[in-house]
Amino acid sequence: MAKRKRKLIMVTTGASALALAGVVGLTSVSAASMTNSTTRGARHQHRQQNYEKHLDAAVGEGKLTAAQEQAILAEEKKLHGEIKAAKTAAQRKAARETVRSEAQAWAKANNISGRWLLEPRRLRG
Repeated sequence: MAKRKRKLIMVTTGASALALAGVVGLTSVSAASMTNSTTRGARHQHRQQNYEKHLDAAVGEGKLTAAQEQAILAEEKKLHGEIKAAKTAAQRKAARETVRSEAQAWAKANNISGRWLLEPRRLRG
């Protein structure tokens, strides 16, 4: 009887340990996901701020007008939204190609150099 009781205790302890490890593992994965999401958002915000500083500097140097800067920012936001709407890698690739051609057409129609919209780092979704 003592042997059976010891075996039952060992099985119960083992099951409890596995359950605890699962909870700890899920918590770690959840925390890592939140951290990655938070980090991604912070990086995007930092890139956006640098982009706006770059445009501000161009306005200060007379390369762009303030109106052009605002138009570029509005168009960039629209184009970035098109890429973000794509869910799969194939859709994102197609969206980047579409956005690239739309940006070139927009820049030409607005008599603005396409480089302000087409820097590769700006087209990543």
